[in-house]
Amino acid sequence: MDRLSTGIEELDRKLSGGYPVNKVTLITGIAGSGKTIFGIHFIYKNCLEGRKCMIIATEETPEDILYQASLLGRDLTPYYESGQLIIENIFENRSEIIGQTRYGFKPESRILKFPIL
Repeated sequence: MDRLSTGIEELDRKLSGGYPVNKVTLITGIAGSGKTIFGIHFIYKNCLEGRKCMIIATEETPEDILYQASLLGRDLTPYYESGQLIIENIFENRSEIIGQTRYGFKPESRILKFPIL
């Protein structure tokens, strides 16, 4: 079975070379458990190998992710700027959707006017 490196040598050894190719792997955990750090290593390794990559950002902005990657010594900025790495920012989209009611408008746009009697 073909495998993709996780970007972490010790983990690759335990996973017989990495993640299976063309399979979905879900990484879950509580806040602060290392999911983003883990993902940065994986994305960086695969960008280095010339693969086109995508991050779906649900809690961080693209700028946050790029900054965190640089702190880990994994500069993703050149890949992001070239288009090899896409960071789909659903953080803002999700915030906008949450701000809407089931009637399709934001609560702050509902101004009720009562006649003065």
